[in-house]
Amino acid sequence: MSPSLTLSCRLMSVVVAAVVAASAGPAAAEPLQWQGQAALATELTDRGLSVFERRPTLQAELGVSRGRWALGAALSARAADGRDRRVLARLSHYRTLSDDWQLDGGLGYYGYPGGVYARSFNRVEASAGASFRDLLSFNLTALHYRAWRGRRGGLQWAFDAGLRWPLAGAWSLTASLGQADVPPLPQRRYHYGGVGVAWAASGWRVELNRLGADSTAQRLLGETAHPRWSAVVATNF
Repeated sequence: MSPSLTLSCRLMSVVVAAVVAASAGPAAAEPLQWQGQAALATELTDRGLSVFERRPTLQAELGVSRGRWALGAALSARAADGRDRRVLARLSHYRTLSDDWQLDGGLGYYGYPGGVYARSFNRVEASAGASFRDLLSFNLTALHYRAWRGRRGGLQWAFDAGLRWPLAGAWSLTASLGQADVPPLPQRRYHYGGVGVAWAASGWRVELNRLGADSTAQRLLGETAHPRWSAVVATNF
């Protein structure tokens, strides 16, 4: 079994163990809710950057929630040969402030068991965010990266804002903007973002976005930060 598959199985084991523990609660507790998603994307992106060469990527997610808590795990891999992988695990907590505002916080792990450059994105994240009517979202994240090529891992910060504005029918306009440290080069801040359109209906979602990062990221990372079109087709199950 490959290292990435082994790690993803371990992550799923954590999810299952947590579900079993939650199921041992009182009978009056809220029921478990399972959800999953499968997607095909033109590339694997991470805060405006294309982590690997631009290749079609398969993505699968599985999550379970109970009340205000949610657990999830995901695996992404190049569609053609299963290479260029990413594994993800996340624990989240949600709280509703009013009919308009919702707060959320979470702890997540991102693992890239690929080449040397990809492993520079390995990290643990702790985040806190707020959303307004599913239209606007704001998120502040503390990231701890692993050491890379002799550089010490350390704590970094990122800020993200997103917009999803309804258009006619099932269509909506999307936009995002963020700021973070260049992963392999701490203390080098860069800006990233994108604009696009999305269609969602009957459990399906299709998005087309124009993504990119600023001149700082382009100078340090080259083509992985250049403006480009990115698309994804996803279905829920």
